[in-house]
Amino acid sequence: MNPPLPPHRLPTLTEVLPTDPGRTAPLPSPVPPLDPARLVDQVLAELQAQIDPSLDQRVREAMAPALARAAERLVHETRLELARGLREQVAQAVARALAARSAR
Repeated sequence: MNPPLPPHRLPTLTEVLPTDPGRTAPLPSPVPPLDPARLVDQVLAELQAQIDPSLDQRVREAMAPALARAAERLVHETRLELARGLREQVAQAVARALAARSAR
């Protein structure tokens, strides 16, 4: 099978070729001007949508031990404060009882 023969004459770039008068080339759609701030907002929104779920889980995992330690400290301090308050109440009750006995 023989390859097709090349055309005997090729048009040059400066030569105007005839076109079909009923067929017009579509006009290119105008490109809106680039707004850098809007582009940054769009990229950040896309990244945030991708990062948020994994970041949320990682933050929870990282904070869990710290929150557990803080809760333990809070329980310990609350117990100490309650014990101190109870001792004060008992001391005042004993003092009142002793004062009432000595007043008889």
